[in-house]
Amino acid sequence: MRRPLPRLRAASRRCLAALLLAGLFLLPGQARADSTDGSLPPDALTSPWLSLRQGLDFHIFALDEQHIRQLIVLRIDPAYFRFELFSVSQHGGRPRSLRQWGLGHSLTAVINASMYLPDLRTSTGYLRQGNHSNNGRIVRNYGSIFMAEPMRSSLPRANICDKEVSPCRERVEDYVSVVQNFRILNDRREIVWSAFRKPVAISAIGKDGSGRILFLHCREAMPVREFARHLRDLPLDIRATMYVEGGAQAGLFVQTPRLTHLWGGRHASDFLAGIAGHAPLPNVLGIMPRAAQ
Repeated sequence: MRRPLPRLRAASRRCLAALLLAGLFLLPGQARADSTDGSLPPDALTSPWLSLRQGLDFHIFALDEQHIRQLIVLRIDPAYFRFELFSVSQHGGRPRSLRQWGLGHSLTAVINASMYLPDLRTSTGYLRQGNHSNNGRIVRNYGSIFMAEPMRSSLPRANICDKEVSPCRERVEDYVSVVQNFRILNDRREIVWSAFRKPVAISAIGKDGSGRILFLHCREAMPVREFARHLRDLPLDIRATMYVEGGAQAGLFVQTPRLTHLWGGRHASDFLAGIAGHAPLPNVLGIMPRAAQ
């Protein structure tokens, strides 16, 4: 449990607030970067897409004129990258940060897999990697299931199943990596978010019209329905999209020769504690290049 900050005098509180604001708000056009991860490539905000390697593209979309709210997008072609779920229930040990999961398993990128229960192990929805089941229960009001690495060559290598379009429950056994979460957008690009309304930093996973998988992260807090409207309006050709985490636990880690960077959800108290992006997570989704065929 994090210790509360001691009581501060009025002048100290004002000074602390000024430092906080200086960290949370940047001048227009500045890219956000954690100093521990180095600066972002200068064309990350200006080029249409930054190619990190074949089948892997990156871009930052500004969601307001001041560039305070930004959407980080990693676009992944499943023909070149495979997906795998990692959990402490399978690999042992304690929850790790996204960076620790990524470095420990040589992952090209890693994002939250799902929300989790107070035991710091179990996903709130169905989660299975191969023969290992972290949570074998399909949650009725979770309408979105990410599935990757099919058992049959006729199936997509990665997909997000929307319960309104396909019988998701019957499809989970056809894939090696499966995780279930709340829906944000359905396959018809309609906003179907029905959970909480509070603003949060958001990590999400989507797919586009070409079957590519999108790792999505917005580190500034916003209502999820507003986040969904941005996704629908941006030139992403986005389809089914699922929420995977919110708040200080939401994040994204990428490590390639051209870009190595960690993004974490913003929250005032966590910013002061210096843990944004470093929250320990029990379950994550990672990608790695496929072997040459």
